[in-house]
Amino acid sequence: MASECSCGNHADSTHDLCLSAPMMGQPIDPDLVTPSRRSFVEIGITRVINPERIPLSFVVNFHSPEGKKSYLGSFSLFPPDHPGKFIVATHGLLEVGGRVTITLVPLQSVSTNQFACTRIGPIQFIK
Repeated sequence: MASECSCGNHADSTHDLCLSAPMMGQPIDPDLVTPSRRSFVEIGITRVINPERIPLSFVVNFHSPEGKKSYLGSFSLFPPDHPGKFIVATHGLLEVGGRVTITLVPLQSVSTNQFACTRIGPIQFIK
């Protein structure tokens, strides 16, 4: 279990991303050994509530300690109401003091009364 691990390889919490609150950030912990050598960010979407099956994408960026934003990649749920596990290449950009952000993006126009929500499990930085 992530909360029992002290390797610095992953975050210990989950995050909910919804159309009304579509972004989360995960700092690169100082305990993460050689973050620039981590090849991938592994993101588990553990729960999806999407009754209208709105096509959803997730955009992953890295923000350096100096504030420079770098696009790492994106992925989509298919079908749009099923959870899954995804990896995105880091391009060697991770560094301590920076953060990875994940943004939920609907791939079609949505009205204010439509709802979609996802739960992201612990994020892992893998070699």
